[in-house]
Amino acid sequence: MVKRMALVLLLVVAITLYLASTSAQPVPGCQTYCGDIKIPYPFGIGANCAIKTGFEINCNRTADGTMKPFIVNIEVLDISLLHGQTRALNAMSTYCYNHATGSMYDNTFWLDFSSWPYRFSDVQNKFIVIGCNTLAYIYNSKNRTGYTTACASVCASPGAVTNGSCSGVGCCQNAIPKGLRRYDVYFRNVYNDQDSWQFNPCSYAALVETKTFNFSSDYITTKRFNDTYKGRQPLVLDWVIGDETCEVARNMTSYACRSANSVCVDSTNGPGYICNCSRGYEGNPYLLDGCTDVNECEKYPSKCPKTAVCHNTKGDYRCSCPPGRKLAKDTNSCNPDITLIIALASAVSF
Repeated sequence: MVKRMALVLLLVVAITLYLASTSAQPVPGCQTYCGDIKIPYPFGIGANCAIKTGFEINCNRTADGTMKPFIVNIEVLDISLLHGQTRALNAMSTYCYNHATGSMYDNTFWLDFSSWPYRFSDVQNKFIVIGCNTLAYIYNSKNRTGYTTACASVCASPGAVTNGSCSGVGCCQNAIPKGLRRYDVYFRNVYNDQDSWQFNPCSYAALVETKTFNFSSDYITTKRFNDTYKGRQPLVLDWVIGDETCEVARNMTSYACRSANSVCVDSTNGPGYICNCSRGYEGNPYLLDGCTDVNECEKYPSKCPKTAVCHNTKGDYRCSCPPGRKLAKDTNSCNPDITLIIALASAVSF
């Protein structure tokens, strides 16, 4: 009886361990591309292909006939597992002069990821405002109580604007706080006026990826800024697996770093974590056996001195110099082996 109970207990433990190792893995046959955009796990297209809610990607046919990935209605440009980031196209808010009514009207946009695993990257994005005599805020709540940042852009004429400069004249930019999950744009109509509509028909405000944004003076006098991405601009979203720290997550059955050669990395933009492959490995840390050894000798042939032989090892590599020479790591060169020379000199003297 005791032996039978022990066997049952071992079976239960084995099943539990198996389910833990295979849980949160995509089902076979999941689509890995939408158009020409790769969709890596933990993201997924279709049922049971994503790690959990919030990572599902919709692959939709757009007006031009191409298939493009979307998170709800936000178009995805690419996904980085290494940095835990998704680049997407963000709709811009506009404040334009209406010739028919002779007044200004706004078309503001908001994004809310409060219940999703995303935050707006405080490192990769800036709040950008373009226009003359334009003041805009972003709030992090529906009722607009307490703004998170603001930006004012001024200019008396198009000639006052400098191409490529976004320092407050025609264009301004400001940082956003960490952990921001919702933003709501609001144009302050007390400050914005109609005096400049003849040369500045529209003003714009949006969270924008800093490295892809370059201000052009004709953004003031034309609608080119709006037309470049059809009323949208790239922005960067930081994503995380859950809201736990690595220390807590490692002891949970839902721990997402499945590859044996993976490491957990705490988020720097609020709670949560992502997974990376261990040093010397590459691939997908969210998949069983997803991180494979990097052959440094093939991928980085200049790792060793020209006269040395490169030997790939698991997660690393080593260099061996010709006989009589020794590797100097600080200069990455094969230098004469002084100890050998001294030993030979001593032998000759005897």
